[in-house]
Amino acid sequence: MSEPSWEAARQQLIQLLREHAVHYGPTIAEPGVVTDVFIDPSRVTLRGDGLSLIEALLVPLLREDRVEAVGGPAMGAIPLVTLLARQQWPAFYIRLGPHGHRRRSAISGSPPQPGMAVALLEDLAATGTSLLTCCEVVQGLGARVVSLYALVDREQGTRERFAAHGLRYRPLITLSELVQPAPEP
Repeated sequence: MSEPSWEAARQQLIQLLREHAVHYGPTIAEPGVVTDVFIDPSRVTLRGDGLSLIEALLVPLLREDRVEAVGGPAMGAIPLVTLLARQQWPAFYIRLGPHGHRRRSAISGSPPQPGMAVALLEDLAATGTSLLTCCEVVQGLGARVVSLYALVDREQGTRERFAAHGLRYRPLITLSELVQPAPEP
């Protein structure tokens, strides 16, 4: 895909997110955290037109990174890795936190094999904690994390945190690109 076409698809995705996933006004994002801009990427990652745009954006980047498997944290990564499994990449997701059933692995799908080049994906990154935890799991399996992707980066330190760990981070869209300024009175 040419650079102008890729950027046009990205702008369409930004518009879809603005229309369907961005909510303004005080909202409890998680216990104890209130935000004035709430983003629910699932409003776009579970739409056909949203998935088509995401696929058009991610596939060339993942090929450029020479990725051999894709994964990420449950819940946000599930639509993304499922979409990319269509491209024949082994796909998996990692359940973070307690796993209700003792026989059940923290990894579902096709876990990466030792030496594989892996890209980890997330729909929304704030501080990068979930992706960093997934990195540890993947590296513990002997695979190499070659890049980390977020559909939307809330710009709360993720880029800096990953850089400090020597990890390549490629957010598709940042909060500042997504949020429209309030109209002047």
